[in-house]
Amino acid sequence: MKLIIDSGSTKMHLCLLARDGSVRQWERPGVNALTASADELKAIFNEEKWPELAFVYFYGAGMIGDDVREKVKSALPPAKIRTEVESDLLGAARALFPGHEDGVACIMGTGSNSGYYNGYSIERNIPPLGFIIGDEGSGADIGRRFLRLLYRGEFDPEVRSIFERETGLSYSDVLEQVYRRPNPNRFLASMIPFIREHIAQFPYLRKPVHDSFWEFYWNILCHYGKKRLGFVGGVAETFREEVIYVFDRECSVFDIQARPMDGLIKFHS
Repeated sequence: MKLIIDSGSTKMHLCLLARDGSVRQWERPGVNALTASADELKAIFNEEKWPELAFVYFYGAGMIGDDVREKVKSALPPAKIRTEVESDLLGAARALFPGHEDGVACIMGTGSNSGYYNGYSIERNIPPLGFIIGDEGSGADIGRRFLRLLYRGEFDPEVRSIFERETGLSYSDVLEQVYRRPNPNRFLASMIPFIREHIAQFPYLRKPVHDSFWEFYWNILCHYGKKRLGFVGGVAETFREEVIYVFDRECSVFDIQARPMDGLIKFHS
């Protein structure tokens, strides 16, 4: 039995892959390996009852440094043969380019990341720097841009009225969530469904999306050269049309996946 785990900051996808090819998949709240404590990680995996596992493959956000890898590895259920702890970026690359093809793997979820994959490993990675400094192209970055335009009066007043009515959030609530509550990046990314829902009615809601994507290209992706691009993540899937509009002009968009698990199952099969 193989266990495959793909964990972003917001969602964790898990899959048990049996020798006969049968698959069981489920989800739970995500975790960032860099910021989570060892006890928090152990508590997450101790909640499940695991069968006997031959292989465990973990791909996660925040995999920076050997100490983080060891922290995660010690929290995972035991494997009889091998445990691999890798970045979510390598997981995305393996899912997007399963035939050992090369290309630039891009993650667009709550946060963002990218890296040139040579068919076997991530050869080059331009640091995303997190949602305060960077994370261009992410849900948090788009949400921040949207709220700035909303509350500085760049949209029609009707948009603010609809937003506050549908979300139940006031201006003070937004500031509370961003500056005083935990996980402000997740809150900012939670603006994405509202933008998607109303983008046809108010086409200028594409502005924070396009601006964020263009900065992702000019600040990061163009430095890899003219490579094929693959995208995974809820933001990439939600704004598929916008991804193609922005990035297919400069490079070739090879694939867009909502999540990498299907590709990882194929890779590890």
